[in-house]
Amino acid sequence: QLNLLGSHDTPRLLRMVGGDRDKAALARFLLFTYPGVPSVYYGDEVGLDGGRDPDNRRCMPWDEQVWDMEGWENWRELIGL
Repeated sequence: QLNLLGSHDTPRLLRMVGGDRDKAALARFLLFTYPGVPSVYYGDEVGLDGGRDPDNRRCMPWDEQVWDMEGWENWRELIGL
């Protein structure tokens, strides 16, 4: 089973949880502990925001100064599980 929290057809994770970073962290935890293969839509790992299509297809912000580093570290920890 391929599990995902967001894709090019849905609003971004951060938008779906109303900007609540604790809810986003819980969603990530469930994604990585649920049976199946977790899939991460580009940009979600750095806190990229975006609403409905086409807003959810924003360009990847390569400037690390605008990244949500706490969220980034959380993704890395979960991947390490």
